[in-house]
Amino acid sequence: MEINRDKENGIVHLTFKGRLDARTASEAKRFIEENVGKEDRRLILDLCDLEFISSAGMRLILQLSKEIHQKGGQIVLCCLN
Repeated sequence: MEINRDKENGIVHLTFKGRLDARTASEAKRFIEENVGKEDRRLILDLCDLEFISSAGMRLILQLSKEIHQKGGQIVLCCLN
């Protein structure tokens, strides 16, 4: 799995490519923890190139969403297959 990060106008844009499953979810979580700061409150998760997402991947997205909402932020998912 590959994740790319961009930030523009205070919005963090994460692009996922490959598979987000039980094997790669911990790697994705580590990447997000290292690349999304505590002050970041607006996220876009671009899932256009995500081939597969398992329940472990969904759990990661739900946890991230909960954290962002607790900070008063917003998370947007785009290009869901």
